Amino acid sequence: MPFEIGLLIVSLLGVVGLIFLTYYGVRWLNKKVPASGGRSIKVLERAPIAQDKSLVIVKVGEKHMLLGVSPQHIEKIADLDAGDIVTVQESEFVPGNFREILKKNFLEHQFVKPLLSKKGQGEQKDEDEKGNP
Repeated sequence: MPFEIGLLIVSLLGVVGLIFLTYYGVRWLNKKVPASGGRSIKVLERAPIAQDKSLVIVKVGEKHMLLGVSPQHIEKIADLDAGDIVTVQESEFVPGNFREILKKNFLEHQFVKPLLSKKGQGEQKDEDEKGNP
């Protein structure tokens, strides 16, 4: 009985410790990864150049800017033309049913696809043996 109570207390302390660790980890990450802007301001790309310094390409309205960012200071380095920036196509993400998106991505996974094709072949053999075309 005392062993079970001790195990319960240790488990409870572990869970509470994990909650605190998660809380402080999320706070630390929020300081390192700022929000990417709103509708008219977008962070197009971020390139770290030192532990706490980075270069950022920002789109504000129709203007593009190169910014130098450090914990103490943000400085505009240059205005960029649209031709200076190689844009990557935005993802084809369409909000929808989570279950459908998960199912689609799961079925296209490189490890799952071969298994499903083998399963499909097995089912087809069963149908052929029954005489169904």
